[in-house]
Amino acid sequence: MIRDHGGVLFLDLRDNTDTIQVVSNDDSMFRGIAKESVVKVTGTIRRRSEETFNVKLHTGEIELLVDELEVLGRSKNELPFEILTSKNTKEDVRLK
Repeated sequence: MIRDHGGVLFLDLRDNTDTIQVVSNDDSMFRGIAKESVVKVTGTIRRRSEETFNVKLHTGEIELLVDELEVLGRSKNELPFEILTSKNTKEDVRLK
């Protein structure tokens, strides 16, 4: 998921263990990335300011300031539901 907060873009990057917030000041850095695409990101891990901590995440006190981003595998189609909430989705939709 990409979020725009007025000049600073955020990407929620997840793997099988957790999610981390990726930050960029370059508007073009995240252009064209669809949900569930596979990406390779390099950058600097930094501590978030206390007022921006996300207590819902284990990684909520840090973020990754991206230097380079490479799309390794594009998602071909938008999924009909969110992966993280798929247990709440009707079975007939999930089977698609």
